[in-house]
Amino acid sequence: MEEHTLNNQSDSFQVEQYIFSKDWFSHNISNLELIFERFRPARILEIGSFEGRSTVFFIEKAKQHHENVELYCVDTWQGAREHAHIDMPSVEKCFVHNLERACKLFSNVTVTKHKGLSHQVMMELLLLMTIYGRLIR
Repeated sequence: MEEHTLNNQSDSFQVEQYIFSKDWFSHNISNLELIFERFRPARILEIGSFEGRSTVFFIEKAKQHHENVELYCVDTWQGAREHAHIDMPSVEKCFVHNLERACKLFSNVTVTKHKGLSHQVMMELLLLMTIYGRLIR
């Protein structure tokens, strides 16, 4: 499992725009807005991050309710059959770019990128929670 943590404590910076080539997320927004309004999560586990479109949405929504936000993003960035025509290393680069930008736009956001299979990463995270009572980086 590869981990990469992005964190920003400051709001002064110059950033580029987000880069998204696909939108497999927007049809979920209305339902997710209801979830964020009702449960107001500050710590989020995302399985399948692709270019980070949903991750950016999660950051924006969580920051409406919390000063500090943590996201744990799990993906292989290898794709599946439906991604055979997509350059997955470029998708992963877009994810990193988009999350670096989001962490610059929103202070006190920590995003931990877990590169690996979801069931393996989830078991490792569960083990950390069991041993330490919290997720550690």
